[in-house]
Amino acid sequence: MVTESHPAPDTNSNGSSKGTAKFKEDEFVRLRRAKNALKPEQLTDSEEGITLIPFMKECFSYRFPDCPNYEKLRFLLM
Repeated sequence: MVTESHPAPDTNSNGSSKGTAKFKEDEFVRLRRAKNALKPEQLTDSEEGITLIPFMKECFSYRFPDCPNYEKLRFLLM
């Protein structure tokens, strides 16, 4: 069944599916945005998990090209 949110893929004569690739890319972007909108505090509500919030905040502060400060991360885990 074809719906508005999940259109049928465009298939060319050699059987490749460019519509499916576009759908997967759009889904990846949607998931990335949802994950990036989360705050570390939203990932845990257990007493033990709360102790990891400083570590998670540090991890969330890094961007792709950044080099992590491994010493600081180790310290936050201890």
